[in-house]
Amino acid sequence: MSGYVEWLFWLIVGFATAHLMPTLVFVLQFGFKAVAPLLTEAIQDSVLRFLAKLKTKVGTGSGLGGEWHSVWYADSKNWPHENVCRVTLRSMGNRALGIYEYKGKRWKVTASLGKDNIVSGTWNEINSSGYRGTWIGKLSLKGENITALYLGNSDQAPNFGAGEWTWWRVGTSKPNFPVPLVQLATRETL
Repeated sequence: MSGYVEWLFWLIVGFATAHLMPTLVFVLQFGFKAVAPLLTEAIQDSVLRFLAKLKTKVGTGSGLGGEWHSVWYADSKNWPHENVCRVTLRSMGNRALGIYEYKGKRWKVTASLGKDNIVSGTWNEINSSGYRGTWIGKLSLKGENITALYLGNSDQAPNFGAGEWTWWRVGTSKPNFPVPLVQLATRETL
């Protein structure tokens, strides 16, 4: 009987090695490929938040990293028409993050540099019921400025806003863009 059990054991081991192991390896590789980008982004964001809190210069010398001026425009009773800020972005890979103060409030902005120099990200007041939103723009070929649009939301009235947002590196001149910066496509009315 022990010969039969041993033979059965080696049959199962052979089957598992030949069929189950490659399947298990494939599943693990596929799972890693699916999860790795998410883990990479989460790790990069955590490191960038940590560096921003330390106010260190690490991460400011490459990609989107560095000292930036930014101006965004609002049509709201809560904000001036022109809002100028200075932000230090820290970058890692194609991602960047900055924490800054404006009008007595703390703000966080994130950015990701994609294909064709398209920059997209989020911004929010570091407050649970504060202003927040998304932005998307285009980094100039020399990497000196970003022309962008933002969409904002708030728990305070008015609850929604959109506008232009221009960035330029400290040490360069504010770009002189045409007004309006973006020509919106309009729908025909009947």
